[in-house]
Amino acid sequence: MAYRLLFVLLLVFNSCSPEGKTYSDTELCDNNIDDDGDGLADCDDSDCCNVLQCAGAPVCEDVEYEICYNGVDDDGDGAVDCDDSDCYEHFACVSTAEDCSNGVDDDGDGRVDCEDPDCDFTQACTEICDNGIDDDGNDLIDCDDPDCSDSFPPCLPENCTNGIDDNENGFTDCDDDECAEQQVCAVELCQNETDENLNGLIDCLDPMCFDTAWCGECNPYDHTGCEDGYTCYVDKIQEYRAMCSDNQGSAAEGEACAYPSQCAPGLYCTNGGANSECVKICYPGVEDSCPVEAPCTAFYGWVGNTAWGICWPY
Repeated sequence: MAYRLLFVLLLVFNSCSPEGKTYSDTELCDNNIDDDGDGLADCDDSDCCNVLQCAGAPVCEDVEYEICYNGVDDDGDGAVDCDDSDCYEHFACVSTAEDCSNGVDDDGDGRVDCEDPDCDFTQACTEICDNGIDDDGNDLIDCDDPDCSDSFPPCLPENCTNGIDDNENGFTDCDDDECAEQQVCAVELCQNETDENLNGLIDCLDPMCFDTAWCGECNPYDHTGCEDGYTCYVDKIQEYRAMCSDNQGSAAEGEACAYPSQCAPGLYCTNGGANSECVKICYPGVEDSCPVEAPCTAFYGWVGNTAWGICWPY
């Protein structure tokens, strides 16, 4: 009796050709073999019409079939992909679960890792909002990702004028791309008497203009632009440009001098020789640069390539 039962089971699960070949009940669609013994192999067999590489095959033209991993109810029976009984044996519906961090389409649905909806809300595909990395693979990093809108600490917009990295992305104020369109971060043109970035500082008075040929390295008028231990002076040898010097003088306005750095910061040594004295440096157009009786006279009236001047006559 047991032998008869075994024989019946073999007939159920396999069929044999007259030549004795054994066939499977399932057609594999990419091996050039007639697996199910119906005389048709791969895409010539209508059993393969729901496999993507066989879509459009002549045998499939008049067959309504479900493609099992495209999110569409192809055969119009109200069931999509793996919910359709036509797909129960399809590899996309019986394969392993998606590993969300290995770069492989494990479940065969055409989507890899975080691109696969199966990975939504998994640890591997959740945006961490302060590490500078696109964790969830959507090309948006940290606070640029909408997923971080309710993060803690919260994603703050960059205040472009407070000297603080508000959004903690490593860039402060105008160095942050968030500030690129802000007027306060507009590029200051250094020789047109216009305050392009609306910070109240025009041309060479704006730190944006330091290290330009017209303005020089620093601002001798308000003593800014030099690192600690250096002082800003107008240097006649450098064609009256403002330069940082590691010498700092102490001679007051009206006192004798022989070279610029003998004068206290904010002053200029008039000739750098006999009968020279320290006079106040000014910037043309700044109302309080000089007293009324000695208006600001720009050096460029003499040399043509510097922005600074002195209160003249002294």
